Amino acid sequence: MKNTDAKKFSQLMLVTGELYGKDVSMALIKLYAQDLAEYSIESIEKAFMKCRTSGDKSGAFFPKPSDLIRFIDGTGSDRALTALSMVRHALKYHGIYDSIKFNDPFIANIIDDCGGWIKFGSADIFETQRLEREFIRRYELYSINPPIENIEYVVGLIEAHNNSGGFVKHIPVTVLIGFENDKKLLN
Repeated sequence: MKNTDAKKFSQLMLVTGELYGKDVSMALIKLYAQDLAEYSIESIEKAFMKCRTSGDKSGAFFPKPSDLIRFIDGTGSDRALTALSMVRHALKYHGIYDSIKFNDPFIANIIDDCGGWIKFGSADIFETQRLEREFIRRYELYSINPPIENIEYVVGLIEAHNNSGGFVKHIPVTVLIGFENDKKLLN
């Protein structure tokens, strides 16, 4: 959220407080602004609207910052399934041969934890199901406790083979997945 959005955000908080019969102080507005600072005012407005119009219990009470963040980012399970979908997409269109860099840094770490890109993509159907369950479990854990270091990308079969043979000049470009206008990244 930008400094120029402060008035709009304050107004949103006050109107929402009025709807729920809650007194909204400047201290409360400041606290919410701190917790939501990394999000755009547009995404915050959408989150407030989702809270107000939600058919479940979340719409019955004045939303906490964590409620709004959950409406913006989704739950850990939601993000894990989205990440797994990106992995499946990469395997379907690029296989185990290309090295892949995902826009979500958790993905490469989890794949590495599970034995690497080549193992992840070469598994039989039963092992794939186990690896996918493990992927989702680890993603949810990383959402709570992120890894200390991030692995930049997963190494594909061609790069692994050429590295081991000393053919470093013959490593293909890394494929980007999840970035705007997915493209290849020159190594």
